[in-house]
Amino acid sequence: MRRNCPNWTVQGIHDWHIYDFQKGSPPPGLIDSIDSPPGRQETWIRCMEGPCDFWLRPQAANSHPVIRSKTRRHAMASRAILSCLVLATAKELTKETWDEAASGKTVFVKFFAPWCGHCKKMKPDWDKLMMEYEGSSNVLIADVDCVGSGKSKCEEVGVRGYPTIKYGDPDDLQDYKGGRSFNDLSTFAKGLGPSCGPSTPELCDAAKKKMLDEFMAMDSAKREAMIKEKEDEMEKLESGFKTFVEGLQKQYQESSDKKDADVEAIKSSGLGLLKAVQNYAKKQKDDL
Repeated sequence: MRRNCPNWTVQGIHDWHIYDFQKGSPPPGLIDSIDSPPGRQETWIRCMEGPCDFWLRPQAANSHPVIRSKTRRHAMASRAILSCLVLATAKELTKETWDEAASGKTVFVKFFAPWCGHCKKMKPDWDKLMMEYEGSSNVLIADVDCVGSGKSKCEEVGVRGYPTIKYGDPDDLQDYKGGRSFNDLSTFAKGLGPSCGPSTPELCDAAKKKMLDEFMAMDSAKREAMIKEKEDEMEKLESGFKTFVEGLQKQYQESSDKKDADVEAIKSSGLGLLKAVQNYAKKQKDDL
């Protein structure tokens, strides 16, 4: 799976592309070979041009890989690759990593598809925002790949289009409807903070505090039943809307086909020949 890292040129010599090297071969034309020396917990990466060889050594769980340059000449490339890998590994969440990464934090998350044009357009600004909040103790800015490893998380939170941006409590995400420029995103992120929830009841208004108390007093089975009931209601609404849209699309297609057939019938009734005769007659009259 290709990492969502930009391409860059190192000292005007090499274009680097970062990939997940755990399985398979690299795409042709980008990296010449990838080998794992016997008995070594390292991976050899060799690019297509010149002496740009690197060792990529995995570290302990939940830490970042170390990249060693074989030559002093490419130390800058080593640092650039490491920076890109840190960004890719630290910020792209899945359903399995969500709870640990988001625990105790207010989140601001972009759910995307790699092929989505709007996602690609906003990627530089979103990456910049993620870097600004790297290591924050109370705010998490992150990505979720909805067609890759994060697909199940996107389905869980009801993502319907790309990009979808959500924020708030990790278990009670809200839709972000603001602008998508860096200034818009950065301004919004600065206002993020703890919100009403089981661990922060003091932040709830009277209506939400009453609701929170009621939910807290329920047993687990009743809460699970209520969650399922409400999710079923939402699914029913989504299904009804989908059926409605499909009906509109069918009606549109039928109307479009009828229009095309009627236009063709008018043309076939002699319209073209009628125009030709009219133009011919005008020309004959003008020649007199």
